Amino acid sequence: MTHLAGHIFGSACNRDNWFSRIDTRVKFVFAIVLLFLNLISTRDIVPLLILTLSGAIMFSLKVPFRAFVYRMIFPAVIGFFVIVTQMFLLRDGEPVFTVFNVVAYSGGLRKGIGIFFRIIGGVSLIITMSFSIPFEESMQTLKNFGLPRVFTEITTFMYRQIFVLFEEASAIMFAQRIRLGYASFSRKIKSLGVLGGMLVLRSYDRGKRIQRSLSARGYRGDMYFLAPKRLTDYDFRFILVSVAIAFVLFLLK
Repeated sequence: MTHLAGHIFGSACNRDNWFSRIDTRVKFVFAIVLLFLNLISTRDIVPLLILTLSGAIMFSLKVPFRAFVYRMIFPAVIGFFVIVTQMFLLRDGEPVFTVFNVVAYSGGLRKGIGIFFRIIGGVSLIITMSFSIPFEESMQTLKNFGLPRVFTEITTFMYRQIFVLFEEASAIMFAQRIRLGYASFSRKIKSLGVLGGMLVLRSYDRGKRIQRSLSARGYRGDMYFLAPKRLTDYDFRFILVSVAIAFVLFLLK
């Protein structure tokens, strides 16, 4: 389970580096402000600068370049489809080219490229934060910001159990493969149905066991987090730098 979690979310957040030493609340506010500027900006330079900043932070954290690019593939594909749809559906500007009697317009192309850059810039920032903020600190920060307790507790339980389900699904699928459960299309459909049913049953059983174990340990519906720490001089220096970056991006928007 630990290996799977580290493979999906990376291990940079578990290292001692300059970005991990910044208070999580400060990083949350920093990310929210940049995401807001990314959304309201009217020039493509702002999301490109956010992408460059995110890449520089990832490089300083020594996150493998392949891991960063791998996580950017899916949003890039979505952005590409946005460009295509805007180019053909938004009839603004001069015609650029025609495909099967469908005309692509320059105005739609420009708007699609702008949306593409905003998708890439925003997702790159979120990925950078996910590499540098442990999940437990994220939930603690959200609770300190006043998010409902039910949301943070359910999210925490889901996060802890999803990797267990992944491991169980892998074990069941491996057992099915060595028994030729995927040798043909009909067997594959049957095996996938059995896999889904077993996961539902095991999820229910595991939930009951977790409930009994929590009750035995005194859980009464309240999950306690550590009290928020006071901001240090290091955090205040980062806040000053963040304000300067946000101000420059605001002027460029």
